[in-house]
Amino acid sequence: MTGNQLDVIIDKKPIRALVDSGASFSVISDKYRRFLKKVLFADAKSVMLKVADGNFVRPIGKCVLRVRINNRELPFEFIVLSHCSHDVILGWDFLEASQAVIDCGQNELVLEDICRDSTAPDAWNLYATRDYTLKPHSLTRITVSGYQTRGDINVVLDGSKHLLFEKNIATPSMVSTYRNGKSDVWVTNLQFRNQIIPRGMCIGQAEPLNEGHLCVISDTSGCLDDQQETSSHR
Repeated sequence: MTGNQLDVIIDKKPIRALVDSGASFSVISDKYRRFLKKVLFADAKSVMLKVADGNFVRPIGKCVLRVRINNRELPFEFIVLSHCSHDVILGWDFLEASQAVIDCGQNELVLEDICRDSTAPDAWNLYATRDYTLKPHSLTRITVSGYQTRGDINVVLDGSKHLLFEKNIATPSMVSTYRNGKSDVWVTNLQFRNQIIPRGMCIGQAEPLNEGHLCVISDTSGCLDDQQETSSHR
């Protein structure tokens, strides 16, 4: 990392990106998007953005890029601008989602280490195994993977708060079976438009289920029937 610029690999192409923690969103110029031949997703609800010179610009859409830093690849959604001072700007949304740490003393940017040691962790991240298209206001079952466990175990899944707050994609907390390092989860697209979950995006976390923490709810069907009978006699 030189100053506030970082050499990265984006979709297998090397480029020097501007790291700007003061920018709310990560940006790619439309010229460079065309060079990479990336699909542009129109965003009808795009808001006006205030840029460094004080002017306001409206994004023309979004696209998903695969960013490789320190041998770790992370798919991420970028805002596309017609004109931009740099072809690629890594903003605060990227730094937050990737849990990046900027070491000013060493002039380094380090992403969260996804390599795990041989001991089982208390919790681990889950990543989408392929690209998924989520239809508006719908549930979609997707397959996620993460830490490779020995055998099948029951786990508690907790959805990513970043996806919920930033993209309106909700993943409910649930108990699931983790087989061969994979599990199926349901995600909900709360938007009025299609959304993309690219392969490798973090969906949430899993942790081993402690059976002693489970609370069993007894059968309440009889109570419901009694209530219905009482209501019918009134």
